[in-house]
Amino acid sequence: MGYRNLGRTWQMSLQTKLQPKGLLDSALEAIINVARHKGVAFNIDLANNLPESFYCDKSKLTQVLAALSDQAVRRTSQGSVTIHMTSAEGHDNGILRIAFCVEDTGQGVDPEGISQVLDLDIPIGSWPKEYSGNDAAVALRMSAKLVDLMGGKLECKCTSGQNTQFYFTIPVKLDGKLSDSLQIPAQSVSATVGTPGSCSTGSAGEASPSVSAKVLVVDDVPENRALVEILLKKMGHKSSLVTNGLEAVELCKKEKFDVLLMDIQMPVMDGLEATRQIRAEGLNTKSTIIAMTASGNKSDEFAALDAGCDDCLPKPVDKKKLERKLWRIVAQLQQLSDAEAGKQIVSFLEGDPDYQKAIETFVENLPNRVDEIKKAYEKGDLKDLAFKVHALKGLGGFAGFPVFTEKAKIMEQSIKANEIDKVQAQVDELVQLCLRTKLKGEIQM
Repeated sequence: MGYRNLGRTWQMSLQTKLQPKGLLDSALEAIINVARHKGVAFNIDLANNLPESFYCDKSKLTQVLAALSDQAVRRTSQGSVTIHMTSAEGHDNGILRIAFCVEDTGQGVDPEGISQVLDLDIPIGSWPKEYSGNDAAVALRMSAKLVDLMGGKLECKCTSGQNTQFYFTIPVKLDGKLSDSLQIPAQSVSATVGTPGSCSTGSAGEASPSVSAKVLVVDDVPENRALVEILLKKMGHKSSLVTNGLEAVELCKKEKFDVLLMDIQMPVMDGLEATRQIRAEGLNTKSTIIAMTASGNKSDEFAALDAGCDDCLPKPVDKKKLERKLWRIVAQLQQLSDAEAGKQIVSFLEGDPDYQKAIETFVENLPNRVDEIKKAYEKGDLKDLAFKVHALKGLGGFAGFPVFTEKAKIMEQSIKANEIDKVQAQVDELVQLCLRTKLKGEIQM
């Protein structure tokens, strides 16, 4: 049983404690200097409802902010670039959604064309001609991919050929006690910001998942294959080995895998093309694909994500990193399997004190969230429905409930396609999942 985007659910081992101003200073220092040399004002607007610190994926977030800010400065010959940062919604006892907006007064962009670049369901080959092979467009697509991995969605707005805004909202974990400013509903820093809209360690939980993963290892170097095979065997996983991308594509037409460990640089067919073909057809279109990339090579990582990989693992393969990634995937597979079998659903992060409060809050608030989704559907308000479903997708992943992340993602696709009959059935499925979602202590033996 394989599910696409298991690797997208939040990468807890990459969560770093950050302070808002420190985050922006470290991400934007070089870009701010470029703006000063151009005579462009660079402003940072921090709302007073932000927490003093929070946990999120620093690497992904700084890459996105740097890429968006760099393009904003390039577009602007005079005027200003402003980064807005605010708490976009009320909090759920430990989980807060923070909104970011990069705004500039320079030459505007074509919102319709950019929307296709930011839409992860539209392949690069189908972009408008003016964006094909455009480095700036590719950087925007990679930013959209990274925001998606963090549980958000990157969007764009442009007014009268100028005042371009790129904005997104992501959930973060709060650090300790909430400040007084977070005890009241968050106020938007501006209308544009307020309205839009890797892995856990095996110690989380009292027991390891009872299922093992079926893993395909794709690597042209015999020593690498042998090493990974030994590591997988010691972890209790089953492995199959092939030597290039073409062999992987052919095997994936005949056999289903939970995880593919895909080397990028290989003869005959490289890992990028193999990933594209595996995603396009066969038995493994939704399996988790982890690219094995050269250590520190960001261009390889971006290319892998764009080709359809869910995550990246630097080479040489580190045993602990591989074990954590597979532990998380296996834990999610087990929860999804339990959900399909009609069993009660428990967060796979139960037992981790860092996330216990978030789990309890998610379970407590879930009936109300699902009821609001149901009401939005019954009213025929697809915009409100999409907003509520998107929020559930991010929160479910954060609290260790990938089943809700997956169901919400499928609902988003149905809403976008205006497939109302499918949406109705999916709302009914959410209601049933909600009834079976429990804290571990609530399960009756």
